[in-house]
Amino acid sequence: MRLGKLTLAGVLLAWSVVGWQTAQAQHVDRLKSLQAEIYRAPERADQAVAEAQSAGWLDDWRARLLLATARYQRHQFEDSLQMLAAAEPLVEALDDPQPKAQLQSLVAQNFYRMGSMDQAMLAARAADRHLQEKEDRALRAQVHNIIAAIHLASGDRDSARTHFEQSLALFRAEGSQADIAKLHNNLGALLIEDDDLDAAEPHLSTSLELARALGRTTTIIPNLVNLSELHARRGEHDAARAAIDECFQTANASEESHLVWCHEAASVQLQHAGNLVESVLQARQALAMAERFGLQQHVVDTARSLAQMLAELDLHEEAVAMNDKAFVTMNAIRDQLLKLRLQQSNALIDYERARAEVQQLQLQDRYNRRNQWLLVAGVATLLPLLLGSLWLLRSRSRVLDSLAQANQRNAELALTDVLTELPNRRALRQRLQSAALADDGSHRLALAQIDIDQFKQINDRYGHEQGDQALRRVADALRRVLPDNAMAARWGGEEFILLLPEADLDQARRICLALQALLRKPSQGDPVLTVSIGIACGSARQAEMLVTTADAAMYAAKHAGRDRIEIAPIDTGADVAERVDTNQIPS
Repeated sequence: MRLGKLTLAGVLLAWSVVGWQTAQAQHVDRLKSLQAEIYRAPERADQAVAEAQSAGWLDDWRARLLLATARYQRHQFEDSLQMLAAAEPLVEALDDPQPKAQLQSLVAQNFYRMGSMDQAMLAARAADRHLQEKEDRALRAQVHNIIAAIHLASGDRDSARTHFEQSLALFRAEGSQADIAKLHNNLGALLIEDDDLDAAEPHLSTSLELARALGRTTTIIPNLVNLSELHARRGEHDAARAAIDECFQTANASEESHLVWCHEAASVQLQHAGNLVESVLQARQALAMAERFGLQQHVVDTARSLAQMLAELDLHEEAVAMNDKAFVTMNAIRDQLLKLRLQQSNALIDYERARAEVQQLQLQDRYNRRNQWLLVAGVATLLPLLLGSLWLLRSRSRVLDSLAQANQRNAELALTDVLTELPNRRALRQRLQSAALADDGSHRLALAQIDIDQFKQINDRYGHEQGDQALRRVADALRRVLPDNAMAARWGGEEFILLLPEADLDQARRICLALQALLRKPSQGDPVLTVSIGIACGSARQAEMLVTTADAAMYAAKHAGRDRIEIAPIDTGADVAERVDTNQIPS
């Protein structure tokens, strides 16, 4: 009889396990079905996700990642990053590292498509670190793919090829045909860059065959673009034209924004064929559509290509206008990225504040219930209960103190660059605005824009850790030469700004020369650092204009050979910046 009871219990346990496994399998199937639906029709993502959440089977953090993915597919990269910033606190609260890796992978893809390779690489490496804790072969393959794409965009084709091949091997192990098609296309594009056209062709053919069978237009279109370039480089212009015609047909049948790639490919083919006038017309159409759909990196690349062709046609005024457009768009991309990082930081601060408030409310609730119990217990237990109440009050006080400290620390972090511990771009802008508002016309200031020379080569040759060390060295040197009441800030990337209230051009120049002298004397084992500097001086009311003027002077220093100072004398109205011999160190 006892054996029968045990057997029955075992059967019930087995049924429970089977029921749980069945529920889990159903949940996975529903999630895969939802992901496929969003891929096919990303414009319906909001409605589909809302329905799944109403049904009660889709977590809030997973919903936000799906919505961010849909916005990425629609080229709404800024919106996608905002959605990911909102999802980050929810994901960070999970014990599972896989969702964290998934989020960082999406962040990396968005930054890559917006042209911010440094931010994309940071996010991709964060995803890779999370995957060290939990193996996810498919996600690791995606991370290798984005790292490879970043290396390729940065000109490191050897590293790109290594990561593409690792990604392809992982996707093959997973049996993911769509991703295999995508990786063959990526390897084909890389081999075209290496001018190894014979090796590129089989990759592109395999990719196109798989993508057509799967109906993956997002792979078919870049594949046709790559094939057209391959044939154009060989001089096979009929084959190149056929690939471009198919590109237009596919784009017209899927999504209009894909036409940007087709027009760019047509421009490249015509350029190889020697028809520069028609190539310019195609490039202009690509530029107009890229601006229409907000594809900013395409705007930059196409504007640069147009500038080169227009110069060859002796249309120099239009060429200059195109170069200006590329420069303005690059600055807009940089400003967008800084804005998004600030929004992400604010979202995390809001999350921490909300969590502290919930903890405070929970503590208050426990305190109130304990007080009610004190009234019921009576005088006999009054003393120990009072001691307990005092302990609760003390605990509450500690929680409130911790919350105040956290809020103060968050406020400081929002104005501080984490790597160099200098004030950040936001802090400097606040200082400039304050100076402009307080100026009655009698206050002056000097502003120096500082950029590390050959910073990308430092990263490529010595590694990103040495690149970070170079940024810290410049920050330390700035602190050593910084006068009282002055301010040094990290402006972004490898750029810094030195703000010198009540300083003239000569004083600013002497400080910058001293900075350059410090950087030329590295500690043992560190590489020599040089910087290019642009200086502007004017009224405090002109603070915002001084930033732009100093930036232009700094670029002039770059073009004049680097490791030098250019002064933009905006007070005198001169057209050409004054060049300074940086070999003369002030006494």
